[in-house]
Amino acid sequence: MGQYLTVFFLGLILWSPRFLGCSDHVTNSFIVGDPDWVDILKNINPVIGTVLAFLIVYFTGILLNNLASHYEFIEKNSLYVLLMFVVVFSLFAVLENLSLIVINSLFIYLLLFKLFKHDEAPHNVFIALDAGLFLGLVAVWFNPALFLLPVLWISFIIIGGVSWRSFVSSILGVMMPLFGEYLYYFFTGDEQLFFEHFSNSFVSILNFNVPFHFAGFTLSTGMLIVFTIIGLLAISAKGKLSIRSRKLFNILGLFILSTAFLIFVFYSENQISLLFPPVAVIIGYIFNTMAGSKRINILFGIILIMILINNWVSC
Repeated sequence: MGQYLTVFFLGLILWSPRFLGCSDHVTNSFIVGDPDWVDILKNINPVIGTVLAFLIVYFTGILLNNLASHYEFIEKNSLYVLLMFVVVFSLFAVLENLSLIVINSLFIYLLLFKLFKHDEAPHNVFIALDAGLFLGLVAVWFNPALFLLPVLWISFIIIGGVSWRSFVSSILGVMMPLFGEYLYYFFTGDEQLFFEHFSNSFVSILNFNVPFHFAGFTLSTGMLIVFTIIGLLAISAKGKLSIRSRKLFNILGLFILSTAFLIFVFYSENQISLLFPPVAVIIGYIFNTMAGSKRINILFGIILIMILINNWVSC
């Protein structure tokens, strides 16, 4: 319990600028139309929204930590993944409010949970259906996530023992949330808006028009350097994993690279939160394998200082 409270209060410190009045609200340019319930998220009191967002992030981090512990990325009594998820989410102050961006990170956890479960039952089509379902939910708010469907299929192949039914089930799962979204706009008489929005998404990738300016992301260059170092440490430590965990490690890496490419192509830096669950698992694994290392402790201290500076400057 003491470890959980320590991470909780550390998260409160990192999010303190938002609790004290910073009220910039993240926007999602990929959502179709402007449903009333999305307006509710936008108009909620900023402090209340930040509190709710933090609780969602903390709860998702606990689930992610349990997942990493079960699949031997960290020790049973370790909270490194929870800690890293809270810390990584604190990197970008603009994301620290109640929004679809925060909720999407929970869907990514559920997607990873089903992918990992598929390793235990590769012929269970319902697990593949569920994985597709959660990807579809992400695609409702970030349409380009549909391009991650082949990543699911490759993950099935990496795990092994996959059947054609798994591929079909995942497609059906992706279609279910999107069909439900279409029905919403159909009954409100705005179905044309649904099709126009998706067509514009596909046109944007064909044009490959990528504006390169990450306004508002203070110290991002330094943070990228730090996480590049962490990535190199992850690759060097991969050999310590079991055969099953190496497969799952490869899936995490594939998901990170594919999602980062989509975020770059479609220029949606707010959607960077889709990377946080798998990144937190890998960084948590590094900290777990190098616990007590002076290099890791110094690196972690630098990250915390940069986050605090970035969050206060962003105000």
